[in-house]
Amino acid sequence: MKQVFAILAFMWILTLNSQSINNFFDLGMENLNKKQYQAAIAEFDKVCAKDPFYQEAFYGRALAYFGLADYNKVVEDCSAAIKAKNDYFEAYILKSDANLKLNKKKEALKDLESIVTIKPTYTAAWEKMGSLYYGEKNFSKARETIDKAIGLNSKLSETYFLSGEMYFMEEKFDLAKDHYKKASEFDKTNASAFYQYALCCNKTDDFTGAEKALGSAITLGNNENAVLLRAEVRLKLKNYQGSVDDFAAYIIKTKTKDPEVYHNKGLAYSNLNKHDLAIKEYSKAIMYNREFFKSYYERAVSYSSMGAAKETMAMRDFTKALEINPNCGEAYHKRGKFYFEKGKFSEAIDDFTKALKNIQDAEIYYLRGASFHALDNTKKACEDLKKAADLGHQKAAEDKLRICH
Repeated sequence: MKQVFAILAFMWILTLNSQSINNFFDLGMENLNKKQYQAAIAEFDKVCAKDPFYQEAFYGRALAYFGLADYNKVVEDCSAAIKAKNDYFEAYILKSDANLKLNKKKEALKDLESIVTIKPTYTAAWEKMGSLYYGEKNFSKARETIDKAIGLNSKLSETYFLSGEMYFMEEKFDLAKDHYKKASEFDKTNASAFYQYALCCNKTDDFTGAEKALGSAITLGNNENAVLLRAEVRLKLKNYQGSVDDFAAYIIKTKTKDPEVYHNKGLAYSNLNKHDLAIKEYSKAIMYNREFFKSYYERAVSYSSMGAAKETMAMRDFTKALEINPNCGEAYHKRGKFYFEKGKFSEAIDDFTKALKNIQDAEIYYLRGASFHALDNTKKACEDLKKAADLGHQKAAEDKLRICH
């Protein structure tokens, strides 16, 4: 009979102890939910001291420490929770987050590997691994883990953005473009995704798509680089006034001394037939780089468009461009065209011939052919017209039918 009473007394004590521990745990959770972290820790301390295998209490205390930004304590308590239950999924997640806060990326990666071992379909872990591997420049592992996240229908903008970045580095611009687009769809405020998408459009000659995406990037605050790129894209789209406006905005914002920017702004003005303004921009490019030969020959073209009074200045600039770069085919082309328009066909032929040593261009063959024709050299004229036509020059094809027999 005494033995029965002893057993009952022991069970009663255990029940009271269990009730006491559970009460402490419940109080801890109540305080945690109220974000009263110190009070929660005090209750969880009582549980953990009495039962080192009460994994939920260690995890609850880790959550409280996380709220207090005491990440070392978070790692300790999560480790204790995992020791008590080695597949404690939530504890691995919290531990990986704490290690990331502590900038312990290798430890965080180990935690994430454990998470996907327990639950292979946990997309967030694959996303985080992809980001970490990318940050470590381990691109093969980054590709593997990011592809896994995408295969699990990730909806995280950063995941698609990083995938796009890797495709961009590999010069797979169509794939990069698709993933940047996804990144911008999942986060419509991701200015970088719109900008990178525009870069891919520019690389693949989709200038209209680039211009549209750059508009979004600029609206979202990716201003300087996006404005410059849009200026260049608009130049290609022959939206010359828009190009001028963007170059002007970029110059005001950055106070750049890059001669290429002023040169391209000059090209936009030239195409608007505002040659006086174009000359000013080419002159600024030359001021910032005296060897910037492109601006010399383009300034020469603008001078030549302003009448006979400026022809001497035009010739001086053509000469200077070729002095700096004697193999510049475009400078010979443009000076040859200048001679052609002045009726100096022999000089034009010489320049076109020198141009063709460096660039194969249908327009140059056509103009040289026209120069030969003006000098009554039908044989050579027809040879050049044929080459121009073969390169797709429509007028050359028509003149060849008319002149050559």
